[in-house]
Amino acid sequence: MIQAARRVILCVDHTKFGRQSISRLCDLDAISTLITDQTPPADIFAALEHAGIELIVTSTGPAPVLPGRPDRDPRAVTRARQAADERDRFID
Repeated sequence: MIQAARRVILCVDHTKFGRQSISRLCDLDAISTLITDQTPPADIFAALEHAGIELIVTSTGPAPVLPGRPDRDPRAVTRARQAADERDRFID
C-alpha cells in the first residue's frame, strides 16, 4: 500500500522515537509527512530534515516545522518559505 501511495503520512507519539520495533514498516525515504505530539530529539529531527520529510508537531507550545521536499508535495514550496522563517525563530 505504501508503494502505491502518492503520499505517506505517519502518525506516531513521542514515545516511539529512539525505539526499535519488532517489525519494520518502511524506510525514511518512503515517508512524506510525520505527525507527532512532541518535537523529536535532535538526531531524529536532523534525519527527518535531511530526508526532506515534512514534520508536524501537534503541541500547545512553540514547535518547529519542517517543510518537506517540493517534489513530494507542490504546496511544500510555499510552506518551505514559511517554515524556514519559523525554524530560524525557533533555533535562535
